[in-house]
Amino acid sequence: MTARTRVTVYSVVLSVLVLVFVAGTVAGPRRGIRAVPLLPGLDPGLIRRIEISADGSTTLLEGEAGEWRIVRDGEPYPAREDRIESFLKTLAESRIVRRVTGSEALWPQFGVAEGDGHLITLTPQTAASGTGERTVIWGDASAEPGLSYARVGTAKDVVAADGELQFYLRQPSAYWSYLRLFPENLSTGDVIAVTARADGVAGDASSGDALSAGGGPAGYATRREPFEDGERWVDALGEPIEDAVVARLVRELVDLVASDFVSGSSARQQDVEPAALQISFDLGDGRSFAVRLDPDDGTYLAWPEGPGLPGDPFGGIVYRLEEQKVRRLFPEELTTSEGEPR
Repeated sequence: MTARTRVTVYSVVLSVLVLVFVAGTVAGPRRGIRAVPLLPGLDPGLIRRIEISADGSTTLLEGEAGEWRIVRDGEPYPAREDRIESFLKTLAESRIVRRVTGSEALWPQFGVAEGDGHLITLTPQTAASGTGERTVIWGDASAEPGLSYARVGTAKDVVAADGELQFYLRQPSAYWSYLRLFPENLSTGDVIAVTARADGVAGDASSGDALSAGGGPAGYATRREPFEDGERWVDALGEPIEDAVVARLVRELVDLVASDFVSGSSARQQDVEPAALQISFDLGDGRSFAVRLDPDDGTYLAWPEGPGLPGDPFGGIVYRLEEQKVRRLFPEELTTSEGEPR
């Protein structure tokens, strides 16, 4: 074999090795071991209790008859079923990419020692459902994109897993909560009237904010009325109002979502005194809804009223709304700066 032939052969071999290396890098260490799940036999449909603990706090989710709830201070509240099911699906599909170490002394380096990371505890509907309670400590993210360190149950092995759980585990309890005040089947097109009252809500009158009003009474009333060119929104005096203004208001009302629940049974006791703010709206099918609002340390406590509320199965729920969201329910186009309703 001549020197030139050897060089050619070596070049071809080197090229093949480079291609193999590149293919292995692109495919990653996952290839060939995707059949090894992190939690073998995990069936999301059988899980009825999820605990996510980290830094001394725990998010507790419980499911019953296909419906999920979040438990806070011992009291249940509605939960986001879609987000919980997505979390369980991601966990069930998580695969072990490789074993990292079996040394307990190295656990802290990967965030999987006792008290580190996020402890996920899954409890099935019944022990006869297959496996019993499952636990996994989800630790630090790996330097390799898409991988995290984990330790399952009482095993000493630390593994690198490909489940994308970091997003879920960083979320506050409100992320798992179903915080809509009114039923989902409400449609903006069904709303035919909106009435609002604001008594003595102080603020900066120079801002032009509808709730400023120098602390005096404020409010508005608007309803849909037939005109020659179709239906129009009018104010309390029958004068037309810009449709876009009312459309934004109605959309905010129908899709009103709180920032959190107000925990504690005492918070569910509605004050007999009139609320500082109250907004009601009527639908063409005869249903009526309202929300009472009271200022509370920079936010507002909200008591929704009406038929078929999401909070009804829980004995009625008090919600917390951010101030800016409440102010959008009092658009300045509907309330004058002097506080008199249009």
